[in-house]
Amino acid sequence: MTFKEKTRHFFITYKKAIITISTLIMVLVLIYSFMPDYFKVSHWLKSKNNAEEIQHEMNDKDFVYTCPMHPTINTDKPGVCPICNMNLVKRTINKKPASHSDMPEHTQKDSLDKDIMSVSISPAQQIMANIETAHPVYRTVSKNIEAFGTITYDTKRLSTIPVWIDGRLEKLYIKEIGNQVKKGDLIAEIYSPELIVSQKEYLYALENLKEMNNSEYDVLVNSYKKTLEAAKNRLKHFGLSDKQIVSLTDFEDINNTIPIYSKYSGTVIKQHIYEGDYVKEGERLYTLADFSHLWLEAEVSETDIAKLKVHQEVEIHIDSYPGSTFKGHISYIYPFMDNETRTVKVRVILKNFQGQFKPDMYARTVIKTFPERHLTIPVTAIFYTGKNSYVWLEKQPGIFVMRHINTGRKYDDVIEVIDGLDRYDNIAVTGGFLIDSEAQLTTGMSGGHQH
Repeated sequence: MTFKEKTRHFFITYKKAIITISTLIMVLVLIYSFMPDYFKVSHWLKSKNNAEEIQHEMNDKDFVYTCPMHPTINTDKPGVCPICNMNLVKRTINKKPASHSDMPEHTQKDSLDKDIMSVSISPAQQIMANIETAHPVYRTVSKNIEAFGTITYDTKRLSTIPVWIDGRLEKLYIKEIGNQVKKGDLIAEIYSPELIVSQKEYLYALENLKEMNNSEYDVLVNSYKKTLEAAKNRLKHFGLSDKQIVSLTDFEDINNTIPIYSKYSGTVIKQHIYEGDYVKEGERLYTLADFSHLWLEAEVSETDIAKLKVHQEVEIHIDSYPGSTFKGHISYIYPFMDNETRTVKVRVILKNFQGQFKPDMYARTVIKTFPERHLTIPVTAIFYTGKNSYVWLEKQPGIFVMRHINTGRKYDDVIEVIDGLDRYDNIAVTGGFLIDSEAQLTTGMSGGHQH
């Protein structure tokens, strides 16, 4: 082999060696870049010479970077939130649940009672999430109950004009709905054969009594007196006055028709019989209503029944009078419930001397409940899970526990606390969603949702 050939072969071999070494270095670099934790941990385990302790910590704890505002964003590397562009915060996740014996003494006691779990929130997290705390406060509160209703007649002021005798309606003097009737007005005339017979009986008894006036037969005289008295009472029952009865002195004075007079004043709201109709005793000619007072019947939901009391003030709003507010008070609460609407009616008496209210008008009412003193918290502090209610109670600075409470009625922006808190407790009133998210991250549990 010539020198030139040897030189060429050497350079080819050298070039191949260089390529092989370069390739090997690149492979090693790639492996190290994709598995840094493996080399770092291995080096740390060897240098510390405590493999069992380190392995225990790695199994029990892990790290995650998450957004305080959007806890669903989780990654194993630092960065920014893709939603709000906030810097991600590094958090430690306890994979191994703490044993009951590891919990503080006060938490152990409360966990058996009303405290469900505890969460640690750093001061920085509290600032970022705008977590504010406050004590429950005793307030004098009242709730306005809105209800819709209808104006109707005062049934105590309804009256009827009846027929007192069988016969035929000969003449009607009131023929229109809405006509005003005064007490004593002539309403109708009725032709009645029974009236004619009763008048004749009265006249016969009167003549017989006159003839026997000086008779020695007292028994017969007393009999005619009783007959006359019975005939007179029958005529009164048919509607004749004492003056009309006294005027009956001869058969020529007999009336073929009986006049019907109104015993009440009011407005005709219904006519039941018309001229020419045959009528029976007890049938109604007219129904009258007194419009000076009307009723407003409002339907209140069954959830508000407990707050209803007689004499409560009521504000009344009617579409026919926009901008006007009328006042009233509950006069009666009906003792039964409408099964279909699940409401209870309340009655308000309306004075209607000016006639501005009309039956069947719709009205919106606002019922003012009597003020009561209750322990209250802001509604922003409440979390719900099904039928249960929770708040985040700060047991120690930065340590929040989920406290189960029983709530009552809601009054605007506060809610009544029946059980679970006292006035010295300190609860999160804003930013509770971060505490709830932190609880979900660290324990896998959540307090629920806010309303």
